[in-house]
Amino acid sequence: MRLSRTGRAIRLVQEDGRAATGAAPDPALLRLLVTARRWWDELAQGQCDIAALARREKVSASWMTRVVRLAFLSPSVTEAILSGRTRAGTDAAALLATGAVAIDWREQQHRWLPVSGA
Repeated sequence: MRLSRTGRAIRLVQEDGRAATGAAPDPALLRLLVTARRWWDELAQGQCDIAALARREKVSASWMTRVVRLAFLSPSVTEAILSGRTRAGTDAAALLATGAVAIDWREQQHRWLPVSGA
């Protein structure tokens, strides 16, 4: 185990990258995943575009784009977020950062899931 700074907090981190404190899902991440799926479902129907949906939801189109990317997380990363089993430091800010969500699911898993076999 080691101490690791994540944002303003210092956390105890296991060798595989998971936080040493319980596996409770992050409520902010759960809300973002639900919002991302809901917005993507509306956009996929083709009845509105990002700009119109962003106006209706009273957010910027840029913010909406960053959130909607989360609808395309790999199933294993989504499952890990839902069960609280992601790497330490995986939070809303980290997932919404520019370039945080890779297109390739293996890259997503490498970045956001604990190291297996550690």
